[in-house]
Amino acid sequence: SMIAMASNGGAPENEFMVYANAFSFFPPLSLVVSINAPGSPGWIFSSTQLSLNQWINACVTRSGSLVSIYLDGSLNNTGTQSGAMSFPANAPLLLGVDADGTNPEGGLGNWFGGRLSNFALYNRALTQAEISQNYNAVRPRYYQ
Repeated sequence: SMIAMASNGGAPENEFMVYANAFSFFPPLSLVVSINAPGSPGWIFSSTQLSLNQWINACVTRSGSLVSIYLDGSLNNTGTQSGAMSFPANAPLLLGVDADGTNPEGGLGNWFGGRLSNFALYNRALTQAEISQNYNAVRPRYYQ
């Protein structure tokens, strides 16, 4: 199920996607970061399984070639991806859906079967302290 996707207008060689995995060819119930940059495609997975029917605070950062996945305010896994990402100003940012044409009826598909809240996009990689602070600020609303 797609959580977020940015694309340069449909060219598959320049996409950034975050999704909860339900496919058999990736670790089950993992958070997947897929970066398809020209000449450098790659996937990075969370090192732990996601729990069904439970809120999770997920954050993905990229600083240079280092991509980091944080779950509930703590670093979960890292990987590298060195390709440059470039998006035109009018490129769509999709939340909860994928626009890669896998829908047999055309258009959007892979709808996220859950709820999204507090989505934020930054023009820089947040620090561990900032990620932890953001998690602790929203935690009382979602975690009992």
